Amino acid sequence: IESSKQVPSNEIKVRHKRMIINAFMNEFGIVPENPKILV
Repeated sequence: IESSKQVPSNEIKVRHKRMIINAFMNEFGIVPENPKILV
């Protein structure tokens, strides 16, 4: 997953990527073996 250089901080980039990954997993019914990691 790529992120824009215009996003001001790494924290926001990581948050957006995490939201994308979680949405992708929900869409396809993928349940992780480990609980979600909250950063």
